[in-house]
Amino acid sequence: MAKEAAEKFLSLAKEKGLDAAATERKLPVIETGKFSDGPGEKLEKFKLADEVTPTFIDGAMKLLETRLKTKDEHPMGLIELPRGLAVVVGRLEDASPAAEDSLFSLKLMWYPAQGRAALAGDMAMKWFNPRAIQARMHFTLRDQKGGEEQAPPPSEDLPPIL
Repeated sequence: MAKEAAEKFLSLAKEKGLDAAATERKLPVIETGKFSDGPGEKLEKFKLADEVTPTFIDGAMKLLETRLKTKDEHPMGLIELPRGLAVVVGRLEDASPAAEDSLFSLKLMWYPAQGRAALAGDMAMKWFNPRAIQARMHFTLRDQKGGEEQAPPPSEDLPPIL
């Protein structure tokens, strides 16, 4: 029911404008102020429960994506907040790039390098895994008596070959 009501309000807001629709329906328009999508971000002017805030911020960032795709300066859309049992109509009023701090250029270089290092570490762990080496080398043990081939004994402390 909340979604249906929000969809009707969104249609009215697109037709008449957000402020006029809010006045007609006697609903408040709440400005959130600027915020980012960083971890643990809080909204200063729009108080939501901690478990709902990230969902709201994701919905607002989708409005920013809409702005970039459609060139609509003030896109509107629904932001569903299932944990808050609510649906809100959002309108992107303003957006600006994140502020650069004194370490911004270092962070730009560090984040990709950190990702590459983690990837290289994962690859090395898989490549040098004894089971992976055995598989690549087609290694088998031979029985000393009859010379029969047998697979090497599995080691419980090694991760499986991926």
